Amino acid sequence: MTPATKETTLCADCPFDGDGITQLISSSRTAAGGLYDVINSRRYPVFGGQAFKNPSQANLEHVLHDPSVVILTASGHGTPGTFARSKSEDLLQVGNYDTTAVKDKIIHLFACSTAQSLGRDLVGNGCLAFFGYNAEFNFDRYEQDPYAAGIFIDCDSAIDIALASGATPQDAYHQASIAFTQGFSRLKNDPDPERARLAKILSEDFAALQMILRPPPFVT
Repeated sequence: MTPATKETTLCADCPFDGDGITQLISSSRTAAGGLYDVINSRRYPVFGGQAFKNPSQANLEHVLHDPSVVILTASGHGTPGTFARSKSEDLLQVGNYDTTAVKDKIIHLFACSTAQSLGRDLVGNGCLAFFGYNAEFNFDRYEQDPYAAGIFIDCDSAIDIALASGATPQDAYHQASIAFTQGFSRLKNDPDPERARLAKILSEDFAALQMILRPPPFVT
């Protein structure tokens, strides 16, 4: 009997040269004990054991075609209709990707604004569920306050940890809501007065988080 294919999570990060925020997110997710180490301990471990850094579109789509991949999580910069690989090249763009590669996948983009158009386009082309933000994801003071920045990153990572643990998209969104609520409380109750302002920004980021689900099949 042929053993069942081990289901996996495809992890990708697209840090821009000279761009502090994308570099910070990438280094946090790939650090020892960080997000990808946590995912490797869950039901759907990291595809190939490590994250892809700045993959080409062809490479990303090739791996997405692997039947083991059930989830894609990626970080970088986004616009309403694009997720960027670099300052001059898009990795995913409305109308410019292999739609068969995203069919039945769950995709989470830790990037600004992609839920406005790109996420809806991915779901319209067969993606099972999409997580992303419909506005800019703001950190503010991330260079001066790495502790607070870590809270922001951890809140978003709660989505991936839940999904990699086998949660439904709905349950993953619920877990993210808990993480954002707890992060808000940690910042709001911190003795550093600057963090009260960061708590408000974190709540605005959560308000921008969108879960877009593929409609159930029509039954006659």
